[in-house]
Parts: sequence; structure tokens; C-alpha cells
Amino acid sequence: MIDVFDLGGPHDKVSKWTRDFGDAATFRAGVKAASALWTGRPFVLSGAQAKLDVWFGSLDESSAKVLKDHAFFWILTDGGQYAHDWISADRVIVLDWDRQEQHIVRDALCWLERFPRLAGLSKSMQHLREEIERIAMGSTGPFAPVLILGGSGAGKEGVARSLAEVSRRPKVPGFDAITGAWLKMDPGLALSELLGIEGGVGTEIKERPGLVETYSSGTLLIDDFDTASVLVQENLLRLMSTEKGRKARYRRIGGEDWLETDVWLLFSTNADIEKMLSDGRMRMDFLFRFEDRVLVIPSLKKRPADLPAIAYRLWADLLSKSDPPINDRILPWTSLRNLHARDLKWEGNVRELAALLGLVVSMARMVKHRIHATEDLMDEVLSKGPGYKDWFIVMSDPFYTAAPEPSLPKCIRDTLSFDDGPSIGGLSPCEREIKSMLTDAHWDRLVAIIKKTFKGDSARMQLQKVFCRYLVHAHRHSTITIEDAQPLGDVKPAQARNHLIWLSDESTFLQLQKRDKSNSKTVYRLGTYFPSQNAAGIFENPV
Repeated sequence: MIDVFDLGGPHDKVSKWTRDFGDAATFRAGVKAASALWTGRPFVLSGAQAKLDVWFGSLDESSAKVLKDHAFFWILTDGGQYAHDWISADRVIVLDWDRQEQHIVRDALCWLERFPRLAGLSKSMQHLREEIERIAMGSTGPFAPVLILGGSGAGKEGVARSLAEVSRRPKVPGFDAITGAWLKMDPGLALSELLGIEGGVGTEIKERPGLVETYSSGTLLIDDFDTASVLVQENLLRLMSTEKGRKARYRRIGGEDWLETDVWLLFSTNADIEKMLSDGRMRMDFLFRFEDRVLVIPSLKKRPADLPAIAYRLWADLLSKSDPPINDRILPWTSLRNLHARDLKWEGNVRELAALLGLVVSMARMVKHRIHATEDLMDEVLSKGPGYKDWFIVMSDPFYTAAPEPSLPKCIRDTLSFDDGPSIGGLSPCEREIKSMLTDAHWDRLVAIIKKTFKGDSARMQLQKVFCRYLVHAHRHSTITIEDAQPLGDVKPAQARNHLIWLSDESTFLQLQKRDKSNSKTVYRLGTYFPSQNAAGIFENPV
């Protein structure tokens, strides 16, 4: 998937140039180009050179840092000639809309398709993908041991799994990851887990294969291997010392027969290698076995172009796993731009970003926070300090508690609480209730109003939920006002007013209610598309 931002050029040429991308390309108006660097998607910026100058000149400091680190953007302009200090010469970026050069973009996008686990659009992440493929597909792999270095939470296991997947090793037995701390147990017991044990070695001891046997044609990651005992490291060294292209020989604990394994050993650590060597926690010849098969994952702070892509993936995962799932909360691109501008240290790397977004999602699920924008919730967490050791304090703050806001009327809380129920068939409780009350034709008209107003799927889904929330409120509480609609839709007063006006067009879904002159509020009730109510409040036949 790729975004195409048209800043103002010959639209027919741009359209023709991108036609071959089909549904993979999404056209965006030039006014949305400010978000290009923060959507977490590859993008093409199309326009005359004067328009491009304006766009580059509008970038703030945070955006400029992301641009310099970005490996998946292209400039589409007349003649394929454009220069700017922030455009590096390390790849072909400027393309000509009069020439069909999509292969340059397509070849780059293929890298993202081959590595679905590795979100990120930075140059260092792309270099890492290339190194993974070099090692996994090279003449020495996939058997020769690999060392993966990176800080805590940087994504070392994701890199290890990508190595196994790209190598096309058999899916069975597949991949397993263990921690060196687990191998730090009694050395004899650790070796029996690693190499296996022969039956009858001790009282009631049964034969059991070890990990190197179970994963003989698979891949085994030993994380934090530096914490394993020296004895365990020495046995691993023997396995690593096998001549390239041949299976490693070993014996089970208590066994006399030599066995063979083709297990691919991967090692990872966040420790300082030089300090490990000087402290005697790792033998120098152990390090020699990795030769040129060392992968280094930079910290999240050093790859700013990765933050948006990783954040959106984490956000979608958190929303889907929320109980009940919520999918009407959007992570605005402006929130990520402001987050990057804070210049956080990201000591916990991706894991710390996930923790931050997890706190925000946790609050977004609460009824009392329906009226708070996602960016406001994030700001509340970030106000506690620069890292997670400061952020988790928000959970003891009155702002975090799920207790309803006294200032939020009970009728509003009732509607929000009802709509907090689980979605079924892609519809929220309010959507299901309104759809059951309308005829098929009237429901289709409601959907058509929303499609006419918004083009993006996520925006349409959210607006449909909001509209149905308004209508459920009007049904259950007889009326709805702009003041009611604002917290129900988590929108500003002007937006709430527009929403109610759309729904009351020709008195269809809502209709303006006659009111006493002393009442300054604009009041709506259900429109003619809904069944009428008798005096007992029971619906009669539809109009």
C-alpha cells in the first residue's frame, strides 16, 4: 500500500503513472500532504517544483528528521529533476511523471511484503532487512550461527523469526525461543534440556530428546545467552564449531551414541560485548564463530522514520485485543508528530512505545474518557515524565480512574455505556439497534450519507457508530441536543451541530422539535424514518 499526495500538477499524468498500482495506491489531496511523513505508509509526493518547494519549506524540525531517515518516499515531477538539501543521494527518489518508472517503487515495496514482522520505514530498518536476506539466503546459511544485538525491547525476536521465515526452513518443527537465564539453572539440568538425556541414567529417569534434537531442522533462538553458564556456552560452542555445510554432532547426557542435528542457532543479547569478554562471561572464540553474521538493531530513537509505522501497528493490535474490542478510536497523525517532537529517550525502545499506547487505549475504553481526544489522553500520560517508569503513575491518578465524571449527565453515560458492549458482525450495539429499527432502504440511506461525506473506510466506520449513538440516545431519552451530541461523538460543538443537521435533512432520521421560546437549546427528536410512538412509549407501525 502506498499513498500518492497530489500537490498540484497535471492530474492526468499522475493518474496514468500510478494506474499500474491499482488498489495498492491511495490518492490524497494536496491539503493532506502535511501528514505524509506521519501515516506510517510509503508515499509519493507529486507536483510542480514550486509546489514541492512549498511543501519542503513547511516541514517542522521533527518532520525534517523523519524525512532524512525515510527510505520509502519518492518525488514525482516534471523531468524527474528536483533537488533539496534534505534529499539524499543514496537512492533514486525523484521520478518523472512522463516515464513509467513504477518498477523502482515496486521493487522497494517488495521488501516490506517479504518482511511483514518488521514494521518501519527507516534506512537502518531497510539495511537490516537486506542483511537478514543476505544471511538467510547466503551460502553459509541457514546453519551458521547468527548474533543479534540490540537494546531491551528493540525487537530482537522479530528479527530472529524473520531470519527463519526468509530462509524457507521447514515450518515443522519451526522456530522456538528460550532465554539464557533459563539455561542458567544447574548446568547439568540445563544441558539435559539442551542436549537431551538418556533413559536409565538415574532412578526413574526416562529418555528425553533435547532442544537441539527437537528443532534439528528448525531454528532455535537463545536470548540473553550471556547469562548462561560457561559450561553451557562451551557445549554450544562445540555445536557452532561444526564445518559449514555439515550437521553438528553431539551426545545426550549419559548417552554413548553420537547424534546429529541441523538446528540453526541464533543468539541475541542487549549486553555490552566488550564488557562480556573482559568479564569472562563470553569466550573470544565464541564471538569468532559469528564471523560476518552479526545483526545490529539501532534504538528507536536513532530511527525516527520507524515510529509512525510501528505506532499504528501497535495501536491496531491493542484495539483488537481490547476486551471488549474497540475500533472507533483513531490515532491521529498529529499525535505522533507531537510525540516525536518531545524527543524522548525511548530507553525501552518499541516495548516502551507499546506501553505508552497501551495506557492510552486503556483510558480510551473508559466511559469517562469518551469526551477526551486521543491526543489529550496521550498528553496526560506524557505529562508524568519522559519514560515508562514515570508514565505508569497515571494509573494512580484520579484522571485515570474509571469512575464517571460527575459533570457528565447520566443519560449520556447510559448511552456510552450501552455502546461499550461487544461488536457483532462488525456492528456496535448502537448500530445493531438502529439497523433493526429502520427499513433496509432507510439504513442504506444512512450509509449513503456517510459515504458521501467521508471517503476513508476508518472515518466512515467511526461516523456511522457516532450517528447511531445519536439516534439511540434520541430514542431512549426522547430528544437530543448539540450539547448531548458533543460528548456522545467525542466531537467539537460545530461538528456536533453539522452532524445533527445532516441527520435532520427533510426530517428523516431526526427532526427539529417545537420548543418553548425560553429554551435556548436546539432540540431534536426521532424523524419520520422511525416508527412512531404511542402514549405508552411503544412503537407502532413504521411510517
